[in-house]
Amino acid sequence: MCMNFTSEMTGGDHDGDEPVTIPMIRDTLTFEGRQEFRLKEVEKKIEDELKRKRKEWEREIQKMRDEFLKLYPDDVVYAGQEPPNDPMVLKRRGSVDLLDIRKMKTMFIETPETGRRFKLRFNCTGFRNVRISADGDIFVIRASRIEEDDKHEMVEKGYIRKIEKPKEVDMRKVKSFLTADGILIVEAMLPPTSLNLRKLSHSPSHSSQSSRGSPRSRSPSSSPRTPIGQKVGIPLFVDVENGMRRLSLIVDIGTCFRPKDVTVAIIKDNRIQVKAKYEEKTSERLSKNKFCREYELQEKIEPFTLRGGLTLSDGRLYVGAVAKGYKDELTVDEAGEWISEEMGINNKKMHHCNVLDLACFPPASVMTSSMTSSMSS
Repeated sequence: MCMNFTSEMTGGDHDGDEPVTIPMIRDTLTFEGRQEFRLKEVEKKIEDELKRKRKEWEREIQKMRDEFLKLYPDDVVYAGQEPPNDPMVLKRRGSVDLLDIRKMKTMFIETPETGRRFKLRFNCTGFRNVRISADGDIFVIRASRIEEDDKHEMVEKGYIRKIEKPKEVDMRKVKSFLTADGILIVEAMLPPTSLNLRKLSHSPSHSSQSSRGSPRSRSPSSSPRTPIGQKVGIPLFVDVENGMRRLSLIVDIGTCFRPKDVTVAIIKDNRIQVKAKYEEKTSERLSKNKFCREYELQEKIEPFTLRGGLTLSDGRLYVGAVAKGYKDELTVDEAGEWISEEMGINNKKMHHCNVLDLACFPPASVMTSSMTSSMSS
């Protein structure tokens, strides 16, 4: 219980001023009693926060349990029968399942403490001889358990599950753990979702090579940079530094076209079109050449990072772009300069082509001033 009192303060240096009344509360608690009371208030807040955190934790654990993957009898899988319906499966390719990342809420987790991780959990409770292996890009989990067969005899029955690995997971970084209650956890570290490429790319001011301290800085190449063994006309996504992925596409359009005749257009973020048109009119004849082809991409791309470069000597168009998910840290100029360097467009043998984004309205050019000037020169 507290009691209200008042005290007066007189202005000693200001003759004639009215005294100022300052409120005073007389506490029924001692000094130590008041601190003890405040400590209990703090403890209650901490207890309430712990209860809230525990409820959040329990909800997360339940999400993980809801996403536990089951093993299937191998006689069902190998006999070609349809396995039980699993809501977490997006597609089935024979005996291999492709998981739906929209439903698998705990497959990719990112925290400040542990970074970004990939995790799968298999319910192997009651199984023995649990083992996991990698067959190319496929996780293969095998186990067995004692069951009663049709003849009422106890036999050892094999179980299996095959899961296709997400593209961004590196098999060399995968680890697995089997808990005491039979939950198999498969996990791997992943690169962060956003990359600070300003530290990795050239500055938009086109500084000299000597002033670039970036580990990505390279001297101009004499030939285009393409993945080893890449086939002409087949879009390919390749891993580059810091976990980023980029599109690489080679198109053989012929030597009759100039860079300004060629346009690479974005129809959707996973579909592009290459179009070229050249006309030459003389007093004797009119010569026309056209090229048009669309390409479906396996992954989505960031539209503003799309670039195309044409080599006049062999009539090949080289197309590149950054895969979706790395937009936040990239400006248009930085993206263009970085992807151009990755492709090798900045060398004298390759020339920028027109780039349009037809997926937006109205259609917009992805060209920068430096690209336009290089085409006209």
